[in-house]
Amino acid sequence: MIFTRKDDTNSTTIVREITPPKKTKQTLVIIDPRVDNYHQLVSGTYPETKVVVLDLRKDGIEQITEALSDELATSLHIVCHGADGILYLGKTPVSQENIDQYRGLTTEAE
Repeated sequence: MIFTRKDDTNSTTIVREITPPKKTKQTLVIIDPRVDNYHQLVSGTYPETKVVVLDLRKDGIEQITEALSDELATSLHIVCHGADGILYLGKTPVSQENIDQYRGLTTEAE
């Protein structure tokens, strides 16, 4: 917001209110590095897209939750390998058997 202020000499000063930076809305792309040519996927994204390449030594859902807490994402894209009923995201495969352990993490990011 911009304000104008006149002093005793009738001079006008423009005063701009300083506000803290806000999280910008953006697309968030999560890529598991086991995907073939993932470097090409990273380099092919738009400049305003935030890309997170998962660390295979860490839990993938926890990394995704952390990325979502840092950004105001308007869309989320996850690129990974999978099989029937399973996604390979970082260190821990995600399946119907273990998805409930992440329930608290995913609500924290909302």
